Amino acid sequence: MLAFTGGFFYEGRVPQGTPGWLVWLYLLSLGSAVLFLILSIIFAIHASITAQTFAVRLLTQWLRLPVPGRENINATTGIGAVEYERGGVAEMLRIPVVGRVPGIKEVGREVRRQGGGRLEDALKEQEIDMSNAYVRDELVGDYNLFLEHFYLFYQLQQHWQGFDAYTRVCMVIGTNQLLHAIAYMGLAYFMVNSHLWGVWSFILILDAFAMVHVHMNIYTNTLEWCVMMFLCSLPLIMAAIGATVQMFDQSTHVAEWLFVFICLLMFCWIGFLGFMGIETDGGVPTRYTAVTSIDILGLDEKVQEREEEDLHKQDKEETPVAKAVPAAPVIRQAHTFRKTKEELKKSGIDTSHFSTAKSASEHASDAVDACERLEKACRNTEDSLQKLLVEWEMSTECSFTPGQEKRLKQLRMAFNSDRKELARLVGERKKLVNGGSDVVRAPNGRFDDDAEGEESPGRRIIVFVIDIVDGKCWIDVRVVLIVENLCSASCAYQLSVHHHHLITICRVCAGHWVRLEFTDDNTNQKRPYFLNVHTSEISYTVPKDLSADQIKAEDGPDAVAVVLQGFEEQV
Repeated sequence: MLAFTGGFFYEGRVPQGTPGWLVWLYLLSLGSAVLFLILSIIFAIHASITAQTFAVRLLTQWLRLPVPGRENINATTGIGAVEYERGGVAEMLRIPVVGRVPGIKEVGREVRRQGGGRLEDALKEQEIDMSNAYVRDELVGDYNLFLEHFYLFYQLQQHWQGFDAYTRVCMVIGTNQLLHAIAYMGLAYFMVNSHLWGVWSFILILDAFAMVHVHMNIYTNTLEWCVMMFLCSLPLIMAAIGATVQMFDQSTHVAEWLFVFICLLMFCWIGFLGFMGIETDGGVPTRYTAVTSIDILGLDEKVQEREEEDLHKQDKEETPVAKAVPAAPVIRQAHTFRKTKEELKKSGIDTSHFSTAKSASEHASDAVDACERLEKACRNTEDSLQKLLVEWEMSTECSFTPGQEKRLKQLRMAFNSDRKELARLVGERKKLVNGGSDVVRAPNGRFDDDAEGEESPGRRIIVFVIDIVDGKCWIDVRVVLIVENLCSASCAYQLSVHHHHLITICRVCAGHWVRLEFTDDNTNQKRPYFLNVHTSEISYTVPKDLSADQIKAEDGPDAVAVVLQGFEEQV
């Protein structure tokens, strides 16, 4: 092809009288064809040298005859002797060939279970494994070596596969440019001889040849096919239009303007062909049909997956040759086995003991074992994730925002002030009960600064008057002196607490403990708890320093009702 193209520079001369713009089109097309064909030869030579180099290294360095050494022979002999000693006296004294056939018990048991047939026929159909794990099986070893050679060749092929692929790409582009050069040369001959029908006939025929050639060598969708027709056909048609105008008007003005657009379209056409040969992932340009024949074994799974994705995303008009030709059963089995081993290895399962020479039952047992290991690994991973999620939830629940921290600090300060006020009131009540003073002076509260007490002996109790406003529970703590069922003195202050701790009655116990009650939101029942007014300690069980007699209420419900009634009359 290169020699044929090079001959055009010497023998294929355009006739005299050919306009300059047509000579330039002929030279541009012919020069592009020579350039791409030379690149094709360079890539082919480089691929050939690389393949020969790796073939020599493969034969001299990577492939060795499996000749066992002294250590391997001793290890095999020792293992065989140990297994022979473990066989027992019956196995040691067994006469060769005369003994029982291995596996006859299992076959007989299966025949009896099915309830029909003869044992001899079943033994003929049964495949019995007579292989020795410690002796090299020629068939098994050759088969495994056969598969390893395939994958070794597949890995080495990647060193020269790219050069081989772009050799074919450059060959396609160079051939297309050669067809364009022949079209321009024929156009020059017919134009000089003023043969109008010859001009258009020759151009259309060569244009059709160029389109068929490109369509046979490139996979395209509908949009790409339209762009390809436009860029490939329009330069030749515009050249024929310029030649026709010059034949009738004897003027090159229109043809020279068309020459500028033809050159731009030629550059765009070569760029489009180069763009179709680009692979972004470092693979080979699979859009060219000649490249698909490089993969002899059909093991390039990534390329096939990309082609399947492209077929789903784009409506291609051609099917790759690699898809149409089915792979050999041995290659499919080897590829499936290797893919399964890689997936299990990524999951953390040891696959070193897996072999392609095992029977179907052994493969099934290996699959069950692998599934069990994988299930165990999944359970461990699930447990770890559950622990991490629990720790994360606890960390998020225990954390507060800056606004919440500030609000919590304010509530703590309010709680301490209310606790101190309650402790002062409880202390005054104890003084009255013990007879320390007959004069009761009501303490100044938040809403009754001018309140005065009356001189009257009696005793005090603490009553909480409940008022719920805007989702908050306002509690008036009344320290009331009871004298003959009348209210003689009182003081009040307010506390703001959360609504789910609805305090109803406050009963003073021994020491600094105060017995309170709250309503449970879930059960809607009243439950007691104890508050230490000095240390702010809260206990939902009976404190250790309290006895059953001390917890007993000093004032019953009747007294509380009377106090409330007397307080209302005083108000």
